[in-house]
Amino acid sequence: MNIVLFCHAINQISGASKVCIQMASYWAEKGHSVTILSHYGLPESHYPVSSKVKLKTAGIISKYVPNKIVCNLLSPFLLPSLYSTIKNENIDLIITNNAPYYGLLYATLLSWLTKIPVIIWKHAGHFMKSSPMYKVTRKLCFPKADAIVLLTEGDEKHASELSRNCFTIKNPAEQTDFTDEIQKEQNRETDNDNTALFVGRLAEQKSVDHLIHAWKKAIPEIPQWKLLIVGDGEKRGKLESLAKRLHISKSVLFVGEVKNVQPYYKKAAFFVMSSMYEGLPVSLIEAVSNGLPLISYNCPYGPENVIEHNKNGLLIESGNINALSEAIIKMATSYDMRKTFSNASKIKSNEFLLGPIAEQWDKVFEFVLKKTG
Repeated sequence: MNIVLFCHAINQISGASKVCIQMASYWAEKGHSVTILSHYGLPESHYPVSSKVKLKTAGIISKYVPNKIVCNLLSPFLLPSLYSTIKNENIDLIITNNAPYYGLLYATLLSWLTKIPVIIWKHAGHFMKSSPMYKVTRKLCFPKADAIVLLTEGDEKHASELSRNCFTIKNPAEQTDFTDEIQKEQNRETDNDNTALFVGRLAEQKSVDHLIHAWKKAIPEIPQWKLLIVGDGEKRGKLESLAKRLHISKSVLFVGEVKNVQPYYKKAAFFVMSSMYEGLPVSLIEAVSNGLPLISYNCPYGPENVIEHNKNGLLIESGNINALSEAIIKMATSYDMRKTFSNASKIKSNEFLLGPIAEQWDKVFEFVLKKTG
């Protein structure tokens, strides 16, 4: 089968890009012909990608990803490239990300014109802030899609209002090798450097300011601990200023954007996030797949699909900074809790193995091809 994945910018460091590369590589190694057609940016990936996957850029700007206004203005130029890719490579199936709106619109339009089935792969959660144009496009395109793949059952309920062809498939993560359990438990107890870890974009959605305020409240109880913030984004400057203003810069460390985040998961004692809304965050899945205890706001809908409260982590009322601080203190001061939660996370990680998730995608492919064949 010949597949084209139509996405915004595959060269960016993000959970959506990582999962797209992971699935594309899997399909290519299984014998499918896979092309990733990126709207903008260089046709390359920060993540390991199969040599069998073809990477291309559709837009007339390929050296960088322009700002949103420029992207919107230049988006019609994506159409010819998508159309030629579909025709020249005899594409059997289009998979498009749900954002930004023009990618969703153009993929659906060309699917209708060429009679090639389209799957909308919705990486973002229902409550993600979106433009008025996306809201309009969603109402137009979701009913036309041959299938919509969503990350959580909560998101599927919203999408099912517009389409009957909805499927919930979780994001995958590579499983960490847990064979040397004795050494790993020793690492958790002695070598984690009293570090709590956050990984993600420093954007409004993630509410990292809540996390910093919660950490400030926790410091008197855990003065030897550090909060490591891995990631970059438009809020980084303000967040660094906040840490300085609260006089906690020595215990809140900003690492920035990194290509390989695995060493940070390995070193951390537990993972913490404070998002107000999510899809199914890759960083949280990676944390559980590294056997980390977890703390998160119980925002819709992702965290509750990874964290089992009081089993492998703590789910906190969204927006409650005091409760978040108390959870951080509780986790940091109890090695026994961290050990118990860590063991539970290792078991939970089996839900995010690539193989079973790929089998669910195979069923979607079968449904779509049977429906349109």
